[in-house]
Amino acid sequence: MRIQGQFADNAPPRYIMAETVKRWNETWEYPKLRLSTNKDFFEAAEARLGDQIKTFEGDWTDWWVEGVGSGARPNAMVRDAQVTAADAQTLGAVASFYGSPEGPEIRKGSEVVYGNASLFDEHTWGAANPWTIGDQGMDSGDQQWHWKYSKALAATDEGEVLLDRASSHLGDVLAAAPDALASFYVTNTSIWERTDEVVIFLPESKVPLETPIKVVDSRTKKELDSYETGQVNPKHRNAGRFVHALVEKAPSLGVVRLDIQKADKAAATSMKSSDELVLENDFLKVTFNLKGASVSSIFAKKIGKEIVRQDSVVGFNAYIYDEYASSGGFNHQSGRLEGNLRLDLLATRNLTGPGFVIDRGSNAAKQWITIETRAKGSSWIRSTYTLRKGVDRLDINNRIYKEATMTKESGFFAFPFALENPETRVELSGGMSGSNLPYVPGSALHMRAARRWVSFADKELAVALSLQDAPLVQLGAIALPYAPFPGTMGDPEPATVYSWIHNNLWDTNFPGQQGFEMNFRYSVGASAVTGDGAGPALGARTAVGYSRPLRSSLATAKSGSAIDTEALFAIDDSRVRAIGLTSPAAGEILLRLQSFAEVPLKVKLKVHSRFTSAQLTTMLGEAKSDLSIAGGVVEVPIERIGVAGVRLKFAD
Repeated sequence: MRIQGQFADNAPPRYIMAETVKRWNETWEYPKLRLSTNKDFFEAAEARLGDQIKTFEGDWTDWWVEGVGSGARPNAMVRDAQVTAADAQTLGAVASFYGSPEGPEIRKGSEVVYGNASLFDEHTWGAANPWTIGDQGMDSGDQQWHWKYSKALAATDEGEVLLDRASSHLGDVLAAAPDALASFYVTNTSIWERTDEVVIFLPESKVPLETPIKVVDSRTKKELDSYETGQVNPKHRNAGRFVHALVEKAPSLGVVRLDIQKADKAAATSMKSSDELVLENDFLKVTFNLKGASVSSIFAKKIGKEIVRQDSVVGFNAYIYDEYASSGGFNHQSGRLEGNLRLDLLATRNLTGPGFVIDRGSNAAKQWITIETRAKGSSWIRSTYTLRKGVDRLDINNRIYKEATMTKESGFFAFPFALENPETRVELSGGMSGSNLPYVPGSALHMRAARRWVSFADKELAVALSLQDAPLVQLGAIALPYAPFPGTMGDPEPATVYSWIHNNLWDTNFPGQQGFEMNFRYSVGASAVTGDGAGPALGARTAVGYSRPLRSSLATAKSGSAIDTEALFAIDDSRVRAIGLTSPAAGEILLRLQSFAEVPLKVKLKVHSRFTSAQLTTMLGEAKSDLSIAGGVVEVPIERIGVAGVRLKFAD
């Protein structure tokens, strides 16, 4: 018998079973009872059954994963906190490389962020009856939810503070150009060289607001495409302005210096475009359907392919709102109801109404369109589509004002791609699932919690969707969220992602209702297939726009020379990404890598000349074996769909 507490789950250990065994053995001669351990069970199973025990590997899905959509806003906050904590460690490690002693302290500070994030992730703190408002016991559901929510707030706040701290330390050890009004070092925390937009806060104390400026790339001495936005609340926030600059070929896991110089006149902040509903850059051409408040076409120009399915059930980035016929406020009701093919429990399904353009414009760095629409259950939905100059992805920001209700409900954004027999891949935390990859029998196949991206690929075309705020997805169709989970949309579409942004389906542990005004951010990418793993490689690269934004640090070093650019690491395989850097001790950097290749790899890691030794480690930095540095390159073995750590020492 598996015993926890007194025959209950989510309980601490108790003496009752030990005392029961003791009394039994004092009373009866046979059979003798004893308390065992988990180890005892597995040793007994191996001894009795041996080779008869079947072995399974692969994705073992979570049947309670709909819970990540039951607290949409705090869940998105925790995901952002994980991004900022990782980037803070990377900036802290780069700062230590340039002489700051604070790298190990930044790593320790990240533990506070991850601790709060982990306490939010623990599901039972939503309480048994989350709709109750008592002050103790089973009736304190609302109070317990506030406790859980507070951990998301703490993780977010501490993550932002840690990132600011790391950025400041990096700026403290890097000098400004002598002829610049101010200099900023931009850090690319991904392991790929990339072109992207960086946001710089330029304090009024450095450059007065009325001074016209330009942004100059120190490598080429050329003025960058840039524009300015004002402080959010100029009366109650730091005085200054935000400068947005388009950085070309930011070095992988390295820095590039941008100089702020005086300009002859202020740059135009916005240039209105034509009334045509088209966004276009060198890579993508995007058109829109106002009747369906969706995207009608995304044409990948370099490949010559349309990537939006033209006969899909709903439009690309269209919103779907479902209501169910079960009642709220009953403990565990969802687990006791049963669906059927007549879909009796699907009470209503609504799509958005026609949309209308509320903003349309362009500037030197980007172009955008914002379309507003309405749907049942929401006051409004505002979708902003952005194409940046020289960047091969479409960024989508869906901001939705949703009312709270105890009516059982779900909301989805649909992304139908134009592939018929694709290889599907979904990034998981620490792994990957998808078509023809193994999974444990009995897994929940109708839903997944994706980490950052979903990809599809055939022999010619790869497409990817990144998910920054809403990890819960259903692929091909939407299932009725009651066993046996029948489909609700006819034949599944082979390359359609339904991003499940919110629900209140489970009646215990998770909130019974939620209302919010918040963003749901996505990015879309496309590429030609040139080899194995093209989908995951594209997915990881598409996701960096929101999950690894370029970071800026104001140069404040009192001495030393300004550097133009420097890369600490580079890698030769696009299927491998950098999880990040951290500084385990003075004079050391730990690089964490993740492979999406479905075969073991030995990747060639190019390292800066200052690194003197390398060691293969676990993700936590525990030593496994020594690695050699030959010609500035380290060969790193990584298991299939695996992770690895490389711990390097560097000279002063």
